[in-house]
Amino acid sequence: MLELLDYEHIKKEKGCLIGEASFYLTKIKYTARKVKHMQKGDSKWFNWPTYCEENGDHKNWFAFGEFCKEDTDKIFASLRVEVDKFIEEEDRVERERLRVAMEQHESNPPPPSVDIDLPAWASHGFNPDYDSDAEVIH
Repeated sequence: MLELLDYEHIKKEKGCLIGEASFYLTKIKYTARKVKHMQKGDSKWFNWPTYCEENGDHKNWFAFGEFCKEDTDKIFASLRVEVDKFIEEEDRVERERLRVAMEQHESNPPPPSVDIDLPAWASHGFNPDYDSDAEVIH
């Protein structure tokens, strides 16, 4: 059984990374952290945490650890279910929070705005009465 410990959304300008997950495999007592949640177009997948070895202009990426493909597929399928549940619950909570905030706003509208007559210099940020040469008192 897989237990989702943490999921963090990641907002990046470019690249495929959309989140990171940490989970615990109860049967073998194994914790995985920083598992990458990726998306390109409509396709989403997970990757084990990796490190990079550079050889001149070429980069090679390697997983810090992984299981055989069959087990990895099962683990990531279970992770997909748990992450989807987490995101769905997170969205539900956010929608509820917004609904409550809207109800509070509608029942307690802000006070009407008050027009204040400001001196003409206030709109320019310059105060003609300010003396920059005045002695500073400490």
